[in-house]
Amino acid sequence: MGRRSWSTPAVEISTSDCGALVFTGGSGKDAENAIAEELAQGGRFSFEMGQATRSLSGFFDAAGISWRPEVLSYQKID
Repeated sequence: MGRRSWSTPAVEISTSDCGALVFTGGSGKDAENAIAEELAQGGRFSFEMGQATRSLSGFFDAAGISWRPEVLSYQKID
């Protein structure tokens, strides 16, 4: 797989249940900041991840590889 020569906006998410995640669904720096502010308020959120991401998480954990699963979408649930 080749390297990207650009930076994709991303919000790093730290959760007590899922560990470290990353959300790249924002559309520019303003959207990224708004998402980060919403998540920083706390509460309970539901995160949607692709099937491959969920399947690979066990492999990476078993191999001792540190990675942040990518979140496709999220929703506040309380």
